[in-house]
Amino acid sequence: MRIFILSLILIFNILSTNAQDKKDIAKVYFKRAKISFKENDFIKTEKYLEKTTFYNEGILHKEIAIFGANFYFKTKKYKKAKEYLTAYFKLEKNKKTAEYTDMLVLYTDTLDAITISTKPIKETKKVIPVVNPEIIKKPIKEKTNVNKKTTIKEVEDNSEEEEGSNSVNESTTTNEELDSGLVEDVPFLIIENVPVFPGCSGSKTELRDCFSKKVQYHFSRKFNADLPNKLGLSAGRKRVLINFTIKRTGFVEDIVVRAPHPAIKNEVIRVMELLPKMMPGTQRGKNVNVKFGFPFTLIVDGIKEKKE
Repeated sequence: MRIFILSLILIFNILSTNAQDKKDIAKVYFKRAKISFKENDFIKTEKYLEKTTFYNEGILHKEIAIFGANFYFKTKKYKKAKEYLTAYFKLEKNKKTAEYTDMLVLYTDTLDAITISTKPIKETKKVIPVVNPEIIKKPIKEKTNVNKKTTIKEVEDNSEEEEGSNSVNESTTTNEELDSGLVEDVPFLIIENVPVFPGCSGSKTELRDCFSKKVQYHFSRKFNADLPNKLGLSAGRKRVLINFTIKRTGFVEDIVVRAPHPAIKNEVIRVMELLPKMMPGTQRGKNVNVKFGFPFTLIVDGIKEKKE
């Protein structure tokens, strides 16, 4: 009996030692992965990262999940990035941190990138702001009586019927219309000088990118992340489409939202109304209204938690 017990202790110690050895090896490879990444040697980075997860027997640490998600997104391997992001959300349950918000924004960007990359070239469409062509061609004076609530209702009532037909590209708005002053709303994609979000600076391209990131970050930080799990929605990813106008005064108005639940829609409108005053966009040297839109993905896991 004593020999049997000693044998069990010996086996346990061997297994424990092997497990600790694997963790130590994984740490070494992870350090090498970070060093290789700083040196822009992405081939080695990927190799060391794979060995890290192999010896750890999975993505078991937040630091590795964050590093891997950012690395694979940067190298445009979006499915791998999604794998690390999914692991992160399993490991991190505190949704109130800035880190969680950053990862949620990255997760949304990753899903959008996967969607675009998996579509045939001919079917690929850019996500652009929703603009009613008839409203564009009206003189400014004819719209002075249209208030914020009316605008939202009108667009929502016709959204399902006109989906796909009211998107604006560069060919929709002509130079003659811009010069004549008949265009009231200019899409973000073709505006000469985009609205400037407080804190953004740099070239035109940098200002565009900064604006988009700041708006999405604002939404992620202010939105009540616990709300979707309290509405009885099925578990999974829920798509939210948000459109609004940065007026020539710099304030955000005409907020249009498509969401899987009215409560989510109201929460989105509340959050977007908190956007700060911006430097308005300009076209031909004049302040104009700028239409902007972006999609966002919410992760609903409430029903899964109930089952458990």
